[in-house]
Amino acid sequence: MKASQFINRVNWVWRNLLIWTHNILTLVPHPDEASALSFQRPRDEDENAKTRPPAEYEGHMQCVWAVELYTPSDLPELQAGLVKLGLADDIYLSGRDPLSFMLEARDRSVGGSWSNLGFIRKREDRRLYTNARIGPLPGQVEMASLGLYQLTPAITAIAACFFLTQKSASRPLDILREERKSKFKPLGRGYTVLTPAHLKRDELEEFRAGLRAELHEWFAVQLPGLFARSPLRRFPTCEFWIYSSAGEHAGKMDNLLGLPIYHSWSSTDWPGVRFLWPLDRTRREWFHATLAAEREVLASLDVSSYGAQPDVYPYVFEHPFGGLLVRWALLSAFAEFRARLSHQRDNRLGLPRNASKALRSMEAMILETADIDAVCNDLQDSGERNFAWQDDYAEFIESGSLRTKPERHLRAVLRDAVQAEAVSIYQMDHRLKSLALQQGNILATAQTLRLQRVVGLLTVIALFIAAVSAIEPLEKISKHFSWLLPRNLITTTRQ
Repeated sequence: MKASQFINRVNWVWRNLLIWTHNILTLVPHPDEASALSFQRPRDEDENAKTRPPAEYEGHMQCVWAVELYTPSDLPELQAGLVKLGLADDIYLSGRDPLSFMLEARDRSVGGSWSNLGFIRKREDRRLYTNARIGPLPGQVEMASLGLYQLTPAITAIAACFFLTQKSASRPLDILREERKSKFKPLGRGYTVLTPAHLKRDELEEFRAGLRAELHEWFAVQLPGLFARSPLRRFPTCEFWIYSSAGEHAGKMDNLLGLPIYHSWSSTDWPGVRFLWPLDRTRREWFHATLAAEREVLASLDVSSYGAQPDVYPYVFEHPFGGLLVRWALLSAFAEFRARLSHQRDNRLGLPRNASKALRSMEAMILETADIDAVCNDLQDSGERNFAWQDDYAEFIESGSLRTKPERHLRAVLRDAVQAEAVSIYQMDHRLKSLALQQGNILATAQTLRLQRVVGLLTVIALFIAAVSAIEPLEKISKHFSWLLPRNLITTTRQ
């Protein structure tokens, strides 16, 4: 081996030893960290400037809507949660409290009803709100407005608008304005350098994920429903982003804030208001959207009936946009149903040792999927009768770069997608139960055959025992009636 090869081998071993030591003890410097950062750090100032919002740009995340759906089995927890939060009272003196309204709506053959549940505020909040209760709220929220929607007789939804604190509302822009230094991140034997743009984008994602986790936990504790037992990615949320006109920087700011300019829906009711989803093309399964509006557009809206406070804009969108969100949330519910059915397939369709276990497994499957049957049947019926898709909620038209011709309306897209998913999930559930039933029949037949074999064996044993036990009585009988037999036969028998 040449000296140069030996030196290269020693350097390679020493470098890998340092990397291995660094992965265990971070106090030991990575052999490539200094050189990598010395290359990137001089470029940080320029990259911070590129990712910094223009001085004239203003914006904040005023509130976040969250949706929870309730199937028939979730109804007791919903009732208990409304009573605990004080939302079950007749605050509008209408002669009918929300619980009575919900139960009456579930007894009808049609859906589409809506009821305002009022506000929840923190105890230390001294502002005056109409029909506001004092109750628990997430840490980054100062007030919440809730509405109850009866989509179909079997599907109840709550859409909650969580108003963020001033610090949380301005946090996204604060993240972009703060200076960042490139960071070195080891990846196995290699490494990567996180530039200021990467660091700001990751922090924005962490902020959004942390906020959604707080809202998810609040629903899981206070008003648990379908999504309280599902992963965070399926929890339907939508942030409300108010911003000033960015002019030539509009595309840049949308990109920095993670707003998908390539696919958006423009409101037909409020010009300049956009519904954006999905926010990340690599995370299409995440049910988190944005309602974005320019401040100049909102200033033209007539909000005199909502009061003179600067945060009244969510009230303008609350009912019509909440009606859209609860229908949009049905897509997430179908994703949860599909995951549950897949779990049933993988865990319930094994081959138990006997038919009784198969019957118990099928009983558990039927009980656990009863809600899926009820929801899918209701939604298929609503598609035929169209009562869950009334025109009392917001409408949007596709307007992003992926716009197709003829133009697509969000209501129609959601209606068709929900109907298709309802049929698909119902068929998947039906096939799963058919397979379980066939499995149970096969096991029952096999067990019947085994039982017949056992019965046949027991019959043979019983006949043998009966034959053996009958020998001695026959000898006694023959002795008793021996005088009837010929004497030579008796002699021969004795010999």
